[in-house]
Amino acid sequence: MRLGVRNGIECCKFHTTRYNCAPTFATTTASPTSLNEFDANGNLVFDVDRNMQLHYNTRNLPLDIVFDEGLIRNTYRPDGVCRIGLISRFYSMARLSALTASKRICCANSLRISKKTNKKVYDGKGRLNTNETYLGNLVLNFGVPSQILHPEGVVDVSNLSLPVVHYHLKDHLGNVRVVVNPSATNTALISQTNDYYPFGMCYTKNPGSFTNKRKYNGKEEQEMPGRWLDYGARFYDPQLGRWHGVDPLAEKYESYSPFIYCLNNPIQFIDPFGREVVNAHKKEKEEAEKKANEAKRVMEEFDGDKKSKEYKRLVKAVKKATKEFQKIAKKFEKTERAIQDLKKYNPELFEKLDNLTDPGCNTVDVYIETVDNLKTDYFRNNPDFSKPTPLLGGAQTDAYQDEGSYYSIISKYGPSTATIVLDGALSDPGRIASHEGGHVTYNIAFLKQYIEWLNNNPNKSIGGHGGGNESGKEADAQEKIYIRNKYKK
Repeated sequence: MRLGVRNGIECCKFHTTRYNCAPTFATTTASPTSLNEFDANGNLVFDVDRNMQLHYNTRNLPLDIVFDEGLIRNTYRPDGVCRIGLISRFYSMARLSALTASKRICCANSLRISKKTNKKVYDGKGRLNTNETYLGNLVLNFGVPSQILHPEGVVDVSNLSLPVVHYHLKDHLGNVRVVVNPSATNTALISQTNDYYPFGMCYTKNPGSFTNKRKYNGKEEQEMPGRWLDYGARFYDPQLGRWHGVDPLAEKYESYSPFIYCLNNPIQFIDPFGREVVNAHKKEKEEAEKKANEAKRVMEEFDGDKKSKEYKRLVKAVKKATKEFQKIAKKFEKTERAIQDLKKYNPELFEKLDNLTDPGCNTVDVYIETVDNLKTDYFRNNPDFSKPTPLLGGAQTDAYQDEGSYYSIISKYGPSTATIVLDGALSDPGRIASHEGGHVTYNIAFLKQYIEWLNNNPNKSIGGHGGGNESGKEADAQEKIYIRNKYKK
């Protein structure tokens, strides 16, 4: 890759392999005569291989994607969730503005949070072939029910008298490998099979008539050159194995390029949303520091008698605010140490927590906090203990709503959050964070089954351990990984 400038725009040139098997790349073996162009924020604005132009909003999300065969136009909610995508094809560029068709851009993995409203597809003669309206997970075509989207696949209801349920069979990375549906004789019919290069480029076979667009990591393949995948925060090019926009959390991985996918390890990691493990004391620390600085400023600007009661009151306020800030800062530093040690000595678990989703593919943010004199009743009265008992660490992954096949999650920080709490006196907080992280990842993945097991096996385990408790086994396994990596034991 080499840097260059074209038309005043910072750009760089990727010497890409010309995949003859991938029709969205040029088939010539000649070297490109121009450069890929990037804007000042690191977003691809011109793809020389595909003759494609991109325009972005202030959140670095693609608004217009213009290519030889047509145009995709996206609009977003204020929080960045994609609402509508417009696509028009088989038109000259002059006619694209007059005739467009809308297409949903799947936002991340969660079907429930996508705000798809309408999809219109015209043929080359301007005839409207598809007019889809989206009501939650229900898709209407020309006002008639067409599909029902669900976390495990899609229900084809175009024939209301004979709906067909298509199930997605996935691998450990969430890649849709096989799409199946039951036959009239209750046997499985395969309507699609997918194989993938490590970074996501797909070989697809469609033995049946049903076409599924959700493939690598369960993301929806876009009808554009390169068949990019929409991950919510940015688009991913599975043919190159690179993002075409900078990671919103790039400062967390300073030693890595902001364009690489999953630290260049797609076999082990996925990056569904780009969310993060959160130091729960960060905002609290910032507010306490602001209050301490404000109290100090007021005291320093006092121009009255320094022996007066008013001045003494200001001095007392400064001491109180400073003490409170120091107390919170200590908890922040202890928690930050736990996070950094977890990242260093159990990186696989950290990646799981950093990109955590529930079985419905909804993002789960993990908050880690430090508490002085932690006891078993910190979150609530714990029935496993007759009275509050000192605790090294704990995890909160409560059931929020019954979603049918799984429970959504809630903790003290709200829905779709999990909380790890550490005792303030720990000498190695990362070790306990690793242990509790094991509880969190297991509980969120199997919360409904886990609660059923606890109800069916009362008094078999205490505090998530013993009696065949799988959550406890996972927590112990993650703690052992941390110990082995840090202490070489």
